[in-house]
Amino acid sequence: MSSNYPEGSMRGSGIYAQEVSYDEFVCENEDCGKTNEAGQTITNDWGDYSIECEVCGSLYKSSSLDQDRDDYFADYDPNDER
Repeated sequence: MSSNYPEGSMRGSGIYAQEVSYDEFVCENEDCGKTNEAGQTITNDWGDYSIECEVCGSLYKSSSLDQDRDDYFADYDPNDER
C-alpha cells in the first residue's frame, strides 16, 4: 500500500491517463492500406498506449511514454539545430 493513499494506490483508476498525439500514417495491413489522419489516443495509468487503424482496426503502434522518452534521448543530438 502507498502511504499517500490510505486505501492503497490510485493506479488503475484512470487519474494518471494522458493524451498522446500521433502523426498521419498509412495502415500497414496489405488488405487495407488506408491513410489515417493525425489524431490522439489515451494512455492507461502506466503510460502504455496503442494506435490502431480507424478503418480496419489493425494495430499500427503499441508503445509507452517511457519507451518514447528513451527513444527520444537515444536519438538526441544537442548539436542538432532544429
